[in-house]
Amino acid sequence: MINSRPRTVVFSALSLAALVAISGCAGDPAPVESSAPPVAEPSVTPTPEPTRPALADLVVTPDGLDYLVVGAPVPEHDEATAIVEYDPTYCKNDEEPGTAGAGAWSSVYGSDDASGFTVVTDQLEPDGPISDIMLFQDDIATAEGIRQGSTEDELLAAYTEFDEVIDFYSTKIYIIDGDKGRLLFEVAVEGDDGGSYWDSEPEKLGTVLWLRVVTLDEKYLSIAGTDSGGPCPV
Repeated sequence: MINSRPRTVVFSALSLAALVAISGCAGDPAPVESSAPPVAEPSVTPTPEPTRPALADLVVTPDGLDYLVVGAPVPEHDEATAIVEYDPTYCKNDEEPGTAGAGAWSSVYGSDDASGFTVVTDQLEPDGPISDIMLFQDDIATAEGIRQGSTEDELLAAYTEFDEVIDFYSTKIYIIDGDKGRLLFEVAVEGDDGGSYWDSEPEKLGTVLWLRVVTLDEKYLSIAGTDSGGPCPV
């Protein structure tokens, strides 16, 4: 008689080993990918370099033009944003450079008529207080939009009141006072005698010839028909 017990034991041992192997494989969890989004690097916005305002962005007020205030010296200003610079030979005369009357504050936007405005300092000293700012181009306007070439009707519509109105022979000066200075609008008009100083330039009649900011105590207000209107001695 054949004894089959050993075969059964062998089979059971093998089966147990297989089950352990299968169980071990099933117990190892599959790796799980992370669902967290990647962390973005913070963006850095570069600081823009300071730039000079365009001539048309300047605004004239009864106290001055941009950072230029009548009654005060031209302040120190960053070269990249300055609207004026001192030229020791601007007046091109026989005065020694560096002395009063030889130089003047000059617009950085151009020279002569292209610059749009001139600046006069007291006694023509480079560090003297500003006594006069004259605008003789239509690039610069008031906050209300009045500029050289605006009509008298536009001026009167923009401002309902003036601190003073002065009649000259060929012009009329409309004046608005500020804390530091006076804003002048000089308008071309016909003379009282029926004739006109503007016969050769009739298109200027009834328009703003120029804008000007002066100190509160300035007495010489009209420019038309005079040699005034610039920073250099005449």
